[in-house]
Amino acid sequence: MLLGPLKIMKFDLGKRARVVALIVAFIVSIIATFLGAVLSMGTSVAQGIVSEVEEATKYLMNVPAIFGNNFMHCLIMFTPILGPPYALYVLYSTGRILAAFAVVHGIDPIVLFGFTFLFPHAWLEYAAYALAISQSVLLIVGIVQRRFKSEGINTCILITVCALLLLLAAAVEITILPK
Repeated sequence: MLLGPLKIMKFDLGKRARVVALIVAFIVSIIATFLGAVLSMGTSVAQGIVSEVEEATKYLMNVPAIFGNNFMHCLIMFTPILGPPYALYVLYSTGRILAAFAVVHGIDPIVLFGFTFLFPHAWLEYAAYALAISQSVLLIVGIVQRRFKSEGINTCILITVCALLLLLAAAVEITILPK
């Protein structure tokens, strides 16, 4: 029973562990969105979701709004313990939106999911989310190891990196998507 806490106490938070955590978080993020996209959805539910998204999009098609929305979600993802489940919910919900558009427009949801990742802003957003999720996990390890100060500094640095990634993503999105 003490093996779990002992393993965490001895876990090295070096560069390799951070890269592995980032890669795992990125892959899990993609999988969560994929699952949301491919699970079946009724036509009436899909039409309701599409209507809501199209209505909200009228107010979100500018850099500050896109950035603010994405950064708010990203900040919550940094939260220890609650951040990763919240991230999975948000990313799964993103997949459900893709599924809704696929149903309404008669497109294969896998094709729509794949098409989404042809856009550079999707990669930038998922990179930011993966950084937040992985740092949330590493922050828990740092707290258990009584290294809160150093992990707190790393978290502040990564919040800044994520903000820059998401600002760039919002600018790219506004530039390349039709209005």
